[in-house]
Amino acid sequence: MLNLLARLDRRWVFLLMLLAMSIPILLELRLPEKPSEKARTVYDTIQSLDEGSLVLMALDFDPPSRGELQPMAAALTRHCAFKKHKMIFTSLWPQGPPMIQECELILNREFPEYKYGRDYVILGYQAGDEAVVRNVMSDLRSYYSRDTHGTDLNDIELTRDVKNFQQVDLIANVSAGKPGSKEWVQYAATPYHKKLVVGTTGVQATQLYPYYPSQLSGLLGAIKGAAEYEQALKEGYPQLDKNPQATEALRRMAPQLLGHLLIILLIIVGNVLYFTGRRGVPTSEPDQENVPSTGRPAASKVWAVLLLVAGCGLLFRALSMPMGTIWVRDVVRPEGSKLPAAVVQIAPKERNDQPPAGLSEAHISVTRTIGLWVAALATLAVLSFLWGDNPAYRLVEAVVVGASAGYNILIGVWEVLIPNLVTKLAPTLVRLSINPEVKSDQPVEWMMLVPLVLGVMMLCRLIPKAAWVSRWPMAFFIGAFAGIRLVSYLEADFVRQIQATILPLIVLKDGRFDFSASLKNLTIVVDVLASLLYFFFSVEHTGVAGRVSRLGVWFLMIFFGAGFANTVMSRISLMAARLEFLFVDWLWLIDPTNKLGR
Repeated sequence: MLNLLARLDRRWVFLLMLLAMSIPILLELRLPEKPSEKARTVYDTIQSLDEGSLVLMALDFDPPSRGELQPMAAALTRHCAFKKHKMIFTSLWPQGPPMIQECELILNREFPEYKYGRDYVILGYQAGDEAVVRNVMSDLRSYYSRDTHGTDLNDIELTRDVKNFQQVDLIANVSAGKPGSKEWVQYAATPYHKKLVVGTTGVQATQLYPYYPSQLSGLLGAIKGAAEYEQALKEGYPQLDKNPQATEALRRMAPQLLGHLLIILLIIVGNVLYFTGRRGVPTSEPDQENVPSTGRPAASKVWAVLLLVAGCGLLFRALSMPMGTIWVRDVVRPEGSKLPAAVVQIAPKERNDQPPAGLSEAHISVTRTIGLWVAALATLAVLSFLWGDNPAYRLVEAVVVGASAGYNILIGVWEVLIPNLVTKLAPTLVRLSINPEVKSDQPVEWMMLVPLVLGVMMLCRLIPKAAWVSRWPMAFFIGAFAGIRLVSYLEADFVRQIQATILPLIVLKDGRFDFSASLKNLTIVVDVLASLLYFFFSVEHTGVAGRVSRLGVWFLMIFFGAGFANTVMSRISLMAARLEFLFVDWLWLIDPTNKLGR
């Protein structure tokens, strides 16, 4: 038996993982959750704000992280709406605006009393990374003069009197990486002493734990943190029990649990095989993963049968039942209106409902339905890599890489170069040819010739004989960037982190010795000192110093293990989101949010 497990085809492991995640999703299993301290502090921070407080919602993530982070953004939006807070939405990521639109849909659907311009405003994406954070904290209009619809901020009720983001009562950031939560800590929360709550991917969470609770008022880490926050919201607002769309993270905890249990089981089996000497094929034999499938005829036949059954099941599902269609209603514009034609996507269950005023009868959107099928088949093509490299996977990979590169080039041109360089050097040309909204009296900013020249010098790197010219702008950029970040790093990541480790080793609570708090402080102090000693090479690591440095290695391994575990949680949550997409939006096998009306 052990020998069989040692030689087990890896594809069986992938199949087990697929089943472990698919079964709880299809059965719509729900697990009870108890909010942790970090999730509870996020809830308490927003709950403690006075009604009508101003909250900055910074959503710095993109669709690849949507399955893990959108539940956090949605929960934060609902909580602020329940408390009747005012919200300003921004993003430092070019793919962030669609994520903001999903939060706006929540406000429009669940909180119809919320009005744009009075209760919330969308400023949208702004290029510049941490420079944006640094400047909007002192001068909002240095980067944002209009909202995402092109309306001047001075003409909007909510932003008319907002000069900078020091005026907000809370910053709520949901981030998938850089720029994101770390930059908001360094350039906003720490120097201006602003309340900041963040929601991050599992990969990023371990980097932000040191900032809590001194520099972060609350922290939601990975899909687990999102589920705990949703549970806290349900406890505080019982009406959410009737809203299945408010439990997206909670739905994903069952596949998380079974996926983690399977991984733990595989780790145990692997260690048993290792310590019993049954370590798979001998080193003299080729790696099993590189053996062609023709070398395993029995396994190949089994897999061929499984794939044939799955294909036949998919074909039967497509021919026998409705699936994979997107329904819309056309927006009826008044006669003479200059607004472009538009459509509103509706849930399939609403296709037979009487259309509301201003909307036409429901009909299938051919283009959106084709897009849905392309997304579903592309998902299957990507997953086919688990079987082995194949043309379908390579095609989708090339399309994704090419589309991403093209999208980022367009963003760089239209969101960075044109507004920040060309418009400032040639405003009249831009107004007449590209953007008629540029003011006719806008002056030419000749100082922008400096970054233009530096940029051209940087491009000299592409010319072998002139490559040396690029060293000068490179040196300037590195020096300027280091100087700008030095102050923030010194305060947020040096001084404040040292302060956070100066802890009393004996903690008294109500005049009594608090064992748990004292042990926690002692662990932190010993952990920091032992880890630092490991990297101190001026003393030979022998004797006491050697033992302490080895203890530091153990602490470092625990940290790396926690980081890897959070990474696994992130990957499983993303996989669960894609499976939900296939089962709900494409195959219509389940209906957890009651949008199919079954």
